[in-house]
Amino acid sequence: MGQIPGALEDFSAALDAAADWRLQVPLARSSLTATNIALERQIFAAFVEAAGSYAVDRKNPVWAAKAFEALEVNRSASLRQSIALAPVWREKLPPKYWELLGELTEKERAPRLSAKDSAKMRRLRLGITELEAQAGYGFAEKKDENFARRTSLIHFQAGLREAELFLSFFLGKRASYLWAVSRSEVRLFRLPAERDLAKDVQSFREALSWGGIGEGGAVGGGAGRDGAEAIRSGDRLYRELFGQLDLKEQSKTAWLLSLDGTLFDIPFAALVAEQQGGKTVYLIDRHSLQIVPGALALADHAPVIPSPAIPFLAERNVAHPAEPAWFLGVGDPVYNRADARWQTSPGLVGGAGETGLERLVGSAAEVEGSAQVWRQSANPVTILTGADAARSRFMALLAHPKTAGPGVIHLATHAFIPPDDREQGSIVFSLTPDRDPQFLTVPEIATLRVPGALVVMTGCATGTGDVQAGAGLLGLTRAWLMAGAGTVLATAWPVVDNSGEIMAQFYRNFQTTSAPEALRRMQSEMAHEGTWRSNPAYWASYQLTGVVH
Repeated sequence: MGQIPGALEDFSAALDAAADWRLQVPLARSSLTATNIALERQIFAAFVEAAGSYAVDRKNPVWAAKAFEALEVNRSASLRQSIALAPVWREKLPPKYWELLGELTEKERAPRLSAKDSAKMRRLRLGITELEAQAGYGFAEKKDENFARRTSLIHFQAGLREAELFLSFFLGKRASYLWAVSRSEVRLFRLPAERDLAKDVQSFREALSWGGIGEGGAVGGGAGRDGAEAIRSGDRLYRELFGQLDLKEQSKTAWLLSLDGTLFDIPFAALVAEQQGGKTVYLIDRHSLQIVPGALALADHAPVIPSPAIPFLAERNVAHPAEPAWFLGVGDPVYNRADARWQTSPGLVGGAGETGLERLVGSAAEVEGSAQVWRQSANPVTILTGADAARSRFMALLAHPKTAGPGVIHLATHAFIPPDDREQGSIVFSLTPDRDPQFLTVPEIATLRVPGALVVMTGCATGTGDVQAGAGLLGLTRAWLMAGAGTVLATAWPVVDNSGEIMAQFYRNFQTTSAPEALRRMQSEMAHEGTWRSNPAYWASYQLTGVVH
């Protein structure tokens, strides 16, 4: 009817009602995530699109701010609630919960599922949800206190550093929107519709892979027509997404990205910011990049175990002031009988145990090289390789009662992402003495306790998952954040199994700066070193997601 202001006021009332309704949702991970998704589809997406359009057309900063707050409040709600409830779940979940979770894990490993198996899995998931809700029931009366509506834009802006720019995206059918938020300003821009952006994202990905990683993990030179197309499509996509930012915004060196939909598929580091005298200037040359689950998820909610030798970790010295930063690395597990170590490892004799996975020959060197950097700072190191790269050993170390937990968890292992259920990934460990493969699944990871840790997963496509509007990227990365990790470094596509110099370089940088800046330096250096590693297909796969900034 053209009564836009009145409609937006009604929408605002609906948002308040939705916030109240959210407090009645059963306290289980799946319920909290499903609530985010449902509210996004039914209320939040329509409001954000309407308010964003009105704000841009009328140059109305009030509604631009309201749309931003609504988008970000819903985007990170389930993750924030899950992190807050994690201690309650760990304390109150009964033994039956772990039995059901074990049964579900076994079912998820099956290569094929019958209709009966699928029905069984649905019942198991329902049982798990009910037990989580029961465990959190006593926490319900404190929900309002713990999940207060932090919708104050001023409060959020005050938490940003001077060098930071928060970039929040919303993809719509008619138009998309970008909010650029700094300590002093909020600006809203209209972008192309989701369908148009998706085409350009796909073109960029194809151009990168065309001259990049081929069969067997071989990396091409990225030169000639293939490399030129990657540069052209990377330049075009950069202009579409960031071309409207002014010089002040572009001067911010640390970019925090709150993404939506197909944007999770973009290797942002490889976007082309400029061409200077025949030299390509990548986005990573100018800005550190960190993907965030949402504005309200940004908080130093849990300190990384500090070390005097690592200022970035030491500044979060809260819980364990005397503890050094402990490095826990896992690499080069025994995956099959073709592995020469099969007959020489105690307990791994005979049998037909197989995972169907190839050995990651270079991953042992990767973990050792990374650990060596850590040792140089006089920090403790534990490495699990070969038959010792066992799930049981890893879990025991995380649960050790006399340690505060590792500050860095480095997993140079295979990861399994089911093609038909990308939310339910798993880390693959070495075969057991009984010749059974070992997995650490998304639900199990979410129950761990790794407060503030940096988790690094260098296996193939560990940073992928199921993208859901209102909840973001669901998978291994989100599971580690639920477990309390401050930052997760993962891969967007299969990477080359090599000697691990790329990660050693990252850790050397990490000794003196933040994880996003350490990754930026490593990627920028490789992009311009003039070797085969300069191809973005090699270095742009590594992406950082976190709640610590």
